[in-house]
Amino acid sequence: MDHQAALEAFTPKETVTISVGRYHTQVYVKVTPDMLDFERSFAFHQTVSALKLLPIDPQLLLDTLGNQLNVSMVVDGIKFDWLNYYRKNWYNMAHLTLLSFHNSAGTIMNNATIPGNVHVLKPVQDGLLND
Repeated sequence: MDHQAALEAFTPKETVTISVGRYHTQVYVKVTPDMLDFERSFAFHQTVSALKLLPIDPQLLLDTLGNQLNVSMVVDGIKFDWLNYYRKNWYNMAHLTLLSFHNSAGTIMNNATIPGNVHVLKPVQDGLLND
């Protein structure tokens, strides 16, 4: 049977109920290696549509989607890469540019840094604000 004939003969399978956290939803059956591309695509769209309606964490959504599509290892690898990128760059002070310092009222403090280095704040001390 050629691709076009297979497409015309395609009949979607019945949905199945799965548990996702505390919730249950109807999704397409788990993807198998013998499914043709259009059936895999159909499974993807039907599963994503069902999962997006649930009030769940994005990580749980990705894990469930990866499990249903039989690509859990790929999803885990992509999640690891993004979390690793986040950890490396979120707290990287080399990527931080200080534009200005503000007091508790929101007013810009022009004399808040030490002379010669605009990224180092003056030390805090007891006394008047102008000291």
